[in-house]
Amino acid sequence: MWGSMPTEKCPATSVAELLRTRRAMQEDLAGIDLAGRDLSGINFWQADLRGADLSRCDLRRAVLHSARLTRARLVEADLASADLYAADLEGADLRSAVLVGASLVNADLTGADLRGADLRHADLRGARLRGARLAGARLRGAHYSPSTRWPFPRWIGWLIVRLHGAQRG
Repeated sequence: MWGSMPTEKCPATSVAELLRTRRAMQEDLAGIDLAGRDLSGINFWQADLRGADLSRCDLRRAVLHSARLTRARLVEADLASADLYAADLEGADLRSAVLVGASLVNADLTGADLRGADLRHADLRGARLRGARLAGARLRGAHYSPSTRWPFPRWIGWLIVRLHGAQRG
């Protein structure tokens, strides 16, 4: 039986199977259109979701640990309390996404569009945000570290982030 070990691949060969099993570990789902679906709590550990459309999806508490989401569309997606540890979100479209309390530790958000995103209380320690667009993003209570890479010079970034209420540590 699969599902108890993170190295086992799940048999999510169709959207129906994915929604039934709630697991897609290490699956190749590149380019899939799941827009508007309830994907809350699904385990996408190391899944390939490059170019996927996850706009307006409910991804609360989803596990996207080490998932590849390069150029994925997550517009208005709800990723509250999601695990995005070391996820590759390079060039992803996260406009108006809800990332409240999400773990983005060591995530690559290089060139991501986070305009209007809600990152309150998100964990951004070690995240790479170079070239990311953050206009209108809410950062109050977000956590960052010296290894967090912002899309602006370090001293300006520190000032801007502190003014928006993020916390170092």
